[in-house]
Amino acid sequence: MYKIINNLIMENKKKYILYIGEDKKVLEVLKQSENYQIENITNGFLFDIWTRKKIIPYIIISEMKLKGINGILLHKEIQKYDNFSSVPFILLYQNYTHDQKLQALYLGIDDIYKKPHFLKI
Repeated sequence: MYKIINNLIMENKKKYILYIGEDKKVLEVLKQSENYQIENITNGFLFDIWTRKKIIPYIIISEMKLKGINGILLHKEIQKYDNFSSVPFILLYQNYTHDQKLQALYLGIDDIYKKPHFLKI
């Protein structure tokens, strides 16, 4: 009985999306989903503090341009956390070249979306 109840609880838990950035439009679009709980931190330096919540997000979506660190360097730092190294990481760029996209993918970033196109997905 305990296993059945525990499985039902786990199935009903919302998955977390961690959005790292300050774009209110992106945050608004993400919050429209009923299946995910959105966590937001405004810059990469707050990630270390956020990890103390002991929440492993389903996916991390980060802006390329952040205060004090860019999204690629942030991804590299996140990979140092064992619990987060397998979490998909999506990078949002205002503009990027094909070479920049290839470089980011080579460095292990799972996907890149151009803004504002991302807001229409």
